[in-house]
Formats: sequence, C-alpha cells, structure tokens
Amino acid sequence: GAAIGGEHTLLLHEDGIVFGCGSNEKGQIGLGTDLAGSKFPRPIYGMGLVEKISSGLEHSLFLSSNEVYITGSNAYGQMCAPTWSQTLFWPHWLRWTHFGRQHIESFEAIQSSSFVLFIDGTVLACGKNDEGQLGDGTLEDQFGTVMLFPPIRRLGVGASAETAFFVGFNGYVYSAGRNDHGQMGSGDTDFTEWGRKVLFNMDIHASKISAASNHVLAIATPLVQPATFFFWGAAESFAAGGSSLDTTTPSNNTVATVIDVSSGPGYTLVLLSEGKAAVAGYIESLNDYHGHMGLPTKDLSEGENQYQYILTVHDSTSSTEIDAPTFKKVYAGADQLSPGAMHSVFIDNEGQAWATGSNSKGQLCLGDNDDRFIPHKITLPYGGQVVSAAIGGQHTLLLHEYGYVLVCGSNEDGQIGLGENVTTANSPEWNGLVLIDSMSAGLDFSLFMSSNRGFYVTGNNAYNQFCANIEGKSLFVPHILTMAGGNITTWNTKSFEAGKASSYTLLNDGRLRMCGSNEYGQRGTDASYDTITTWSNDNPHRLLGVGPSSDSLFIFLADGSLLAAGRNDNGQLGVGDKIDRNEFTYVNFGTYVDVKQLSVSSDRTLCRADIVDNFAEDLTETNPSPSMIAHSESLDSTVKPKFSTASKQTSGRGLLEMSIKEGMNSELLHSIAKSVASSEPILGAAGEDDEIS
Repeated sequence: GAAIGGEHTLLLHEDGIVFGCGSNEKGQIGLGTDLAGSKFPRPIYGMGLVEKISSGLEHSLFLSSNEVYITGSNAYGQMCAPTWSQTLFWPHWLRWTHFGRQHIESFEAIQSSSFVLFIDGTVLACGKNDEGQLGDGTLEDQFGTVMLFPPIRRLGVGASAETAFFVGFNGYVYSAGRNDHGQMGSGDTDFTEWGRKVLFNMDIHASKISAASNHVLAIATPLVQPATFFFWGAAESFAAGGSSLDTTTPSNNTVATVIDVSSGPGYTLVLLSEGKAAVAGYIESLNDYHGHMGLPTKDLSEGENQYQYILTVHDSTSSTEIDAPTFKKVYAGADQLSPGAMHSVFIDNEGQAWATGSNSKGQLCLGDNDDRFIPHKITLPYGGQVVSAAIGGQHTLLLHEYGYVLVCGSNEDGQIGLGENVTTANSPEWNGLVLIDSMSAGLDFSLFMSSNRGFYVTGNNAYNQFCANIEGKSLFVPHILTMAGGNITTWNTKSFEAGKASSYTLLNDGRLRMCGSNEYGQRGTDASYDTITTWSNDNPHRLLGVGPSSDSLFIFLADGSLLAAGRNDNGQLGVGDKIDRNEFTYVNFGTYVDVKQLSVSSDRTLCRADIVDNFAEDLTETNPSPSMIAHSESLDSTVKPKFSTASKQTSGRGLLEMSIKEGMNSELLHSIAKSVASSEPILGAAGEDDEIS
C-alpha cells in the first residue's frame, strides 16, 4: 500500500516494512533530526511489522500487529496525544489507558486531523477542528474527542482534505468539516460544527471514499436492485389476474421488476423501481376493513382487488391529502384478531415513516387510536430518519438512523419492551435499546441484534421462541440473550429473525439455529417446541424467508436451491401441493434463480429474484441432501441460553443513550463526549521497553 502527504510518500512493503521519501522537515517520514528529507525510499525502523499506513499533510500514522505509531507534526494535536506543538522526528508508539491495539480497526488522517476507528464502531477524533471536521459540536482543536455518530465501520479520508467521512453499520454515510464547495454532500454549502448525513439518491453500500480539499469521490454499490417478482400460495392475496385458484408453485408476476415486496395475510405490497407502492388483496367485508391496504373504502370492493397504486398520503404538517412520496421500503402486517385488523408501514426516500390501517392499540404511532385509510406520516420525537421497520400483530418497531429503537402499539405481552406498567403506546417511544443493527417482529414478540452489544428479546415466550427455558413467561423489557454458552455471538451471526411464534438465528458459517413453535413442522423436523434445533449443511444457508404471521420457513442455499418447510394449506411452500411439511423440501422455480428477498405470511409467499438460467434442472427431490443434519438440544441442557436485563450505560457508547434520554441536548452530548475521551494516551519512542501496567 501507499500513503501520500503534502510533500512526503509512504510505501508499505508486503513484508510489513515501511519506506519513506520526500520531506522530513516536520518528521513526517520518521528519519530522525539529521535528515531533512530523502529523494529515494528509506526504511523507517522501530515499528515491527506494519499492517496499515495513513498520511496527513505533515504527519504519518502506522498500525502494526501490536502497536500504534505516530510521527511528524502535532501542531493541532493530530497525534491524539497531549504533546501540543511537539514535532516527532521518529516513530513513537501511542496507547490509551483503556484502549489497546486489539480494539483498533484503523487509524487514519486528513490534512491536520486524525481518526481512530475502534472495532465497536466508536470513533475518536484528534487535531485541527476549525471547520468542524472532528464532528463533536465544537470548533476547538482536540487531542481526543468522541465523534457523535452511530457505530462506524469505515472511514473516508485524504491528505489534503478538511472534510472526513464515516460509513455507518446502518448503511448511511456521514460527513464533518469543510463544506464551501459542497464537499460534505449534504445538499448545500452551509457551515456547521456538527456532522451531517450524506444525501445519496439511493441506499448504497460504500466500499471506498476518497476526500480532497474541495471534492470527494466514492465507490458504492446500490443496496437494492430491481428484480423479478415471484409469488405462490393463496391467489386472492395477490389478485393474480382474477384467478381464484391457489398457486402451488412459483409464478412470475407481470407487475414489472420490483425493489421491495411484503406479504400480509390476504394482501400484497410491492414497490416498483420508480418508488411507487402498489397493493392487491382480498377483503371479506368492507365493514371490517380498517385501512391496512392504504386505500380508502370507496376505491375497494368486497372480494378480490386487483393491483392499485397508493397515490395519496397525509402529511402531519398539513390537513389535506398530498401526493405520495417516493417510497423505498414497505411492510405488511399480521392478523392478530381478525383479517381486517392489520396495519402497514412505508418508509420514503427521505427516511420518513408512514402508517395506515388498524390502530386500536396505537400501533400506527400517530398519537391516537383512530384507524387510517391512507398512509399518514409518523412524527419522530427526536427528528432524524428511520432506517427500517418491523411490525407484528398490534405493534410497530422503528429503527432510527442513530441505532436506537422507537416503538408503539400493544405492550400487553411486553412486545415493545416498555415495562409491565405500560399496556399500550400510541406515539413513538424509545424502549431503551441503542446501537441496534437489525430487528424482527413476530406476532407478539420482538428480536433485536446489536453487533457490539448482543441479542435482545422482549414479549411473549409461550412457545420458547426466545430459545430459553422460561416457558410461558413474557418479558416486558428487552433482555440480553446469551446463546449456547456464548459460542454464538452477533459477530458470527448473519441474521436473527422471527416467524409468527418461532425464531431463527442464521450464522455466518451457514448453520441455522431454530426454536419456538413447530406446529406445522416449520423447523424442518418433528421436534417439540421446547428444544433448540440446529441445521448444518455442506451447502451453507444464505438467506431466510419468514414473516410475523408465517408458520412456514424458507432457506436459500449457496448453490441456488430454495428449501421450504411448515404450513402449506394454500400452497404457500411452492412445492406443487397443499400438504404440510415437517422436513425441508425443494421449491421448484423451473429455472435457476438468485433469490434476493423472501416475504412470508400465513397464506402465501413473495419473492424477488434474478433469473440466471432459463433451462435449469427440475429439482424434484423430496428432501435435501443427506449432508444436511438436524441436531436438537433440550432447553434443560448445559447449552441453554442465559438471560440478563438490558442495562443502560452512561459512559462510552452509552453517550447516545443519554443523549436520547435528554432530548438531544447538544451541551450534554459534548460534555459526555469529553468524559468518554478522558482515557489518557501514553506516548513512547519506538523500540523502548513498552511494558506498562
């Protein structure tokens, strides 16, 4: 690798040795006080085997296998050490009293500032801050301040830049610093001492960001690409050309390519590539219709309803209907009481959430209990944007861009985690969880996953869907769940998802761990609900298909096969008949497909997939290959999960928790950030005896 400063260059050799050339007037290539520079590469000694390098204008940063090293100018505190104005002419190791090298992901520089990215997503910022580039709400230079962002997984920097970029685990990109040419990407050229979100016109996965003094480049991949829409199950749920026959194998819908689908009992939500939402479904009685399809009663009829666009919405700031915004995600609900008592949620391109349908428990988050027949905008108590949502029978979960969870609706079984004294909430309330990466809702329970905090569960556990031996016990606040003695963690887990009364943990190595209801054989075995089933396979699992009303499970394998088990009374397994399965069976598309998304309800299944071959083999085998092995564990065994109540922190990454509690008070945020950064750095010359207690 290489790193380039103002007048110096660093070259990282494959053997871990760093070579420097160019100016050493400020010690930026670490060659000592005798050399003002070098016209050819010289080895920089005393750092061991170096893994990563980065350069600012006049300083250099190095990460070796066991130490952090710095050299060059520290005029603004950019070395992250309290040696103001001191110039270092050879590499010095740097430590913080509470943070070792093993906790550091990267250490990178912009012009006269530096950023330490820790593996938990925390960012410590140091150095020049006259343009607000440290994102801590001040314009004061710092030798260490915690940036007030959600958990970060990647930095975007450049040696001439006075703007820094931060890619969050939530998929969003944030910026801080100079913006006179619009280099923050925030849609304007306004100055601010706070960090801001970069306004990409689509959801993206940023793989690299490179910043200069007046412009920025990014390499990114769109997270969602239009794909072909397949469906199977109850025909009336998607009004497939008016057919009254259930579809027992996947059929290709002619709606067009779609970017999102969601399956609810008796109805279908699809999102077209231009961001228009369409709905189709079956209404047994208009008198019992509560608005879950997002269309007024006058636009619907009893029986099957063909696809219609959802064209109007209601903005909370206006008393009149307006044109629907461009949506990017749709969520269909589950029927807890009656087929018409459901609700739906939409998220638009601006990160705002909209809700429609039954509101008897306040599950629309609109501040009352009145049903809505077109989507109404949800007012977020702390502002900002919604990343994703999950909805159960009578509750709604909203994941904020800063990683905390807002909830509303029924809490009668603890499904929104607001405590035993709260039965319902009709406005969005914070349930105490922060740093959440993903969440999923069953009919009356909720699951959450945080990459640096663990698994959380709350709600009804009647079928042991929490994978713990507390049968019949409901949890009314989120509890931390430790699975299998700790050998299953969020670091080796791909997803943690809920069915109607079951839960599924998909591990990175392709294993699948299941617990909860097995009434229809949805766990692929005849195991009872009080056991944990683990599937292992030579052909790893890639993607799961479930939903808050589903008694079926779908597994997409690495070789392109789709397997299904569970309830099949409407043909919702897609296996060619209506017989329930308690062992996984191949779904026959009749062609090779690359499945992108699966959404499952009680009566049918939706799928987004790319067709990769029109002449695939006919997969008619009844069962998966013998190499797929199910192992059941009793909940009374030694590997049973452990519970502990989710505790709140007031330091470290708990600063966000406090900021929410106090209503985003900027002074409080800054004071907490300073206390978090109070871990004093220790500086030592390269090669010194560095045993420090």
